[in-house]
Formats: sequence, structure tokens, C-alpha cells
Amino acid sequence: MRMEIIGVGTDIVAFDRMEKGARDPAFLAAVYTEAERREAASRPVPLHYYATRFAAKEAVYKCIGGDAPEIRLSDIEILSLPSGKPAVALHGRCRELAAGLGIHRIHLSLSYEAGAAVAFAVAESL
Repeated sequence: MRMEIIGVGTDIVAFDRMEKGARDPAFLAAVYTEAERREAASRPVPLHYYATRFAAKEAVYKCIGGDAPEIRLSDIEILSLPSGKPAVALHGRCRELAAGLGIHRIHLSLSYEAGAAVAFAVAESL
């Protein structure tokens, strides 16, 4: 079985641009799933969590094509595995679009430093 790269995406988010949203319950509910909000609350600096996950959601969106206005960022869920590695789960229309493109798996790398978070995503098919 041969795997193929379907899409790549990257995004960067400055912490100072995310600060207001990270304090706004309506923004958080619109962008992050309940599980993501719980995970953020368990972190020493929730802002870092929110910024890296926002960058990740944008990077994943770009993997899927980046031109589907019907995708909600909350349909892209980024949670941490017990190892700490981020894992992507797609829901709703986003999941349908990814399946239509033949996307089987999305690899994700997250990092932050000096006031910004960055994410890089690679979507692959079987």
C-alpha cells in the first residue's frame, strides 16, 4: 500500500493577538470543543494551549484545501495523547470533505516560543 501526501498547511499565531479571545467564552465555544477547553484549563498557561491549537486548526484547514467556508474551526479537534503528541480528530462537514479527498491521517507538529505559536500539518491518504 502506497501513501500519498494530499495537502500541507502551516500557521503562526502571536500570543498577544490571541489574549482577548482566550478570555471570551463565546469565542472559545465557537472555536474549541468542550474537550479542548477542559484540556486548556488543565494547563499552567491556557493561552499557550489556545494559541497552538488555533494555529493547528488553521494548518489542518489548509491541508483540506483552505477554501471551504462551511468548515467550522470547532470541527477540527486537537487533543493531546497521553504521550503529549497532538492528535487530530475531524467532525461534521470537515470530516466529510477530508474523506472525499481520500485523507486517511493528518500528522501535526506544534511549537511555541517568544510570543508566538506555530503549527505544521501534513494530510496523507492510503
